[in-house]
Parts: sequence; C-alpha cells; structure tokens
Amino acid sequence: MKGVPMKMYPELAVSLGALEENARSLKTCCDAAGVEVIPVLKGLRSAPEVVRACAKGGLVHVADSRIENLARLKAGHGGAPRSVLIRPPMAGEADAAVEACDCIFVSE
Repeated sequence: MKGVPMKMYPELAVSLGALEENARSLKTCCDAAGVEVIPVLKGLRSAPEVVRACAKGGLVHVADSRIENLARLKAGHGGAPRSVLIRPPMAGEADAAVEACDCIFVSE
C-alpha cells in the first residue's frame, strides 16, 4: 500500500475551545490561591495548537520532558513565552537544553 497514509492508533482528540476555557478557569482559581499553573504536555509532543489554546486561556508556561519538543515549539513560536524542562538534561543534552528551555526543574 505504497503512498496510502496510515492512520495511527490510539488517537487523541483535543477540544481546543474546551482546553482554553478550562485553562482560564484553572488559572483563575489558582491565581486566587497564589499558585501558578504550568501544563505538562507529555504525550502531546508540545503540539503548537495545544500550546496556543493554553496561552489563550492565560497560561504563560508549558512543560515537557523532551528537549526536542520544547526546541521545536520555540522554533515555531507556538504561543508560549516560557518553556520548562521537567527533568535534568543528560550531559550531552546540556547545550540543547539551555538553548531550548527557559527553566529546568531538577529534583533529588
């Protein structure tokens, strides 16, 4: 079946309007408690349309565990002004992490 696109499963459908609305509601509740919301986009490959919906909902950070996702997002200007890596980079990834990420979370 050369040339025929194959559909991949499982498939995830995201309602961007609902995501934007939920982001806005969550931000409002968390702001009142002095808590900042950072959505973790693992499994979504930091999809630009998802990032834009989060940004429209008022969220200014996005987080991922993969440097390449955050680098792609930065290169494509996905709508999030700040990106967070949620794991320490390996030694060979340090330069790429510094270039792609605004913040890196490291825990013991």
